[in-house]
Amino acid sequence: MRINLWEGFAHNQGRFLFHELDQDHVLGASMVSVGSYYGACLSTVGRTRLFIDPDIDETDDLHGWYADDGYVQKHISWSQILANNISQMEMVFNAKRIKLNQFSAAHNVIYFRVLAKVLSIDSSMPIWYESCARHSRRADMCVKCDPSNSRPRYRINVKVGDATNTLSVVLFGQYAEMIIGCPISSIQAMTNNEFAAYEYLSERLMNTFTFILHVPEIEFYYLKREMH
Repeated sequence: MRINLWEGFAHNQGRFLFHELDQDHVLGASMVSVGSYYGACLSTVGRTRLFIDPDIDETDDLHGWYADDGYVQKHISWSQILANNISQMEMVFNAKRIKLNQFSAAHNVIYFRVLAKVLSIDSSMPIWYESCARHSRRADMCVKCDPSNSRPRYRINVKVGDATNTLSVVLFGQYAEMIIGCPISSIQAMTNNEFAAYEYLSERLMNTFTFILHVPEIEFYYLKREMH
């Protein structure tokens, strides 16, 4: 859930939280304004009371939930990566909305917002590869890392489309994991039944999503699933 901190809350608690992104904090708030912006959104107002890590049982429960739920950790980790660079975060969430047929003519803009439906998954291609420990390269092609320290990383070839065009894209790493909702190790456990693995992927991927298209890398960053 998104919460907007205004004025004194942004200057005090907001600045503290920004410099504490690598820490696990629980935020408690009362008397906030409830609105809608990419889902439910809270905003502070003059009478809001805001607490960081309040000394209540629910704080301990939330800390335990965060520590035990791998999907939540990945989702928050992605948000933190963006927040490490405020200017990049602003560009991402203020990205210009385009149609797929406008992409080839787009210039001088780094990020675009695209609403597209995943139409198909290329089942002829592996859905992961062995990546070097520190980079996103194939482990057998990275001269800087020990290939014995490789780890599996999502690489899912899909076709997406809107009313104007279709485009083949690749969903990588943690962004694919965020959409699918489980680590690659869970998919690997299904490899004895390849049909079950692709059926599992289809249930999660064959939907309409809002993506952020990053140029010139042509990478798709998962933003949110659209509800219809």
